[in-house]
Amino acid sequence: MAQHDEPIDWSADLLDSRDIEGRIAYIESEIEIDDEERAELLERNKSYTSDTAETAPEHVSYLDDDERAELIEELTKLKEFTAYATGYSGDWRSGATLIADDYFVRYAEEYAKELDLVPASDDWPNGYIDWDAAAEALQSDYTSVEDPDGNTWWVR
Repeated sequence: MAQHDEPIDWSADLLDSRDIEGRIAYIESEIEIDDEERAELLERNKSYTSDTAETAPEHVSYLDDDERAELIEELTKLKEFTAYATGYSGDWRSGATLIADDYFVRYAEEYAKELDLVPASDDWPNGYIDWDAAAEALQSDYTSVEDPDGNTWWVR
């Protein structure tokens, strides 16, 4: 799992939902949210059910206004994404894997090898398998979700 003091790397091949949850918790611990802002965030994200959303820290912020505004914007985007993606993944809270759309074919190949469905070598028959078609068939078990930057991810 990643460090939560850095923004989520939306350019990665794979993400773990626990890292997104950790980043949300980290941001909430870093910013001071007054009652009005808390109500506004909760109103915008009614479907978000994290216990931490209602118990934001009550400490004095050391962030300047611009830094705080950037974190609040990131927090809002992460919560909106989480609220949306959670609906498509029963494993979200315990750790769902998000697979980047442009990585899914390679993921399907590695997953098949991990399950010992095909040999781990690049020799026959792997060189003759249509991994695009195999990935497309595997995607039927997944749902696509779009991140705050507009990238497509696959999750189940």
